[in-house]
Amino acid sequence: MLSILIPVFDYDVTKLVGDLHAQAVALGIDFEIIVLEDGSTLYLAENQTVTSLTNVNYSVLDNNVGRSVVRNMLADRSRYSYLLFIDCDSEVCSNDFVEKYLHFVTPDCVINGGIAYNFIQNKDNYRLRLRYTEREIRTAEERQRLKLSFTTFNLLIDRNLFMQIRFDQRIKGYGYEDLALGYTLMERGYCIRHIDNPLIHKGVDDTLTFINKADIGVHNLWRLYKSNDYPNLAQYSRIIRYYSNIERFELTSLVGKVFRLFRRLIENNLKGDKPSLMLFDFYKLGLLCFYELKNRSKKLVRIRN
Repeated sequence: MLSILIPVFDYDVTKLVGDLHAQAVALGIDFEIIVLEDGSTLYLAENQTVTSLTNVNYSVLDNNVGRSVVRNMLADRSRYSYLLFIDCDSEVCSNDFVEKYLHFVTPDCVINGGIAYNFIQNKDNYRLRLRYTEREIRTAEERQRLKLSFTTFNLLIDRNLFMQIRFDQRIKGYGYEDLALGYTLMERGYCIRHIDNPLIHKGVDDTLTFINKADIGVHNLWRLYKSNDYPNLAQYSRIIRYYSNIERFELTSLVGKVFRLFRRLIENNLKGDKPSLMLFDFYKLGLLCFYELKNRSKKLVRIRN
């Protein structure tokens, strides 16, 4: 029936696993919960205690293999027909979370449950991340209209379908592995259904961490775009759509220079009291241009040598 898959990196998942386990047991379904530590060094003793629960499999990888690889490994270890991917920094916020998904289990199903926030962590150094939640908190109807809303934070998918698609393991570090998976599903004609069945996102990053993750993620996004394996990526990524226009009009160097000139001022805004999401978008556009110009410089050096 249902395999609940939870990749973990340095996070306490005892409550999450306990809540999911209680709901699955109450429903009387065939289920398993597979928890895989991706090179974690924190909370290992606490998380080990989930092994006392029935149908829970817990194991630890000695080295961090990354977000794509660990999720594929979880799927490989699963044995039921439907996979429920859940990020470790989430919290169950309804008593019928698991049950709601059971109404949608059909062959080839892909169901996004959504994300919620409780905003308890409303501190000064979290302002950018909290502001960014404005783009993530959407109703199922809003998410259904937007191709850009696919996320694997809280995702149910038919196992046979997933094993044909899988996460792109070339994506290293943080960011955009879910965009690549969603792209492949939609390009192959599979319907992604959005429902209102959210989990609370608890792992809200402070501003510096969020900016650093954006740097890593944008590099991944640039590599996806340049790989030619995702030729229609601009249809699914607003930032890539803007960037492709910059390339088409041969403005990469100009935008890259403007970005370098004003980068410090932009970062000061993002770290300030009133961070601008428009400037954050330009920051990511500037990074795309920066990585492109850096790649051109490397090619030029190789040619000269």
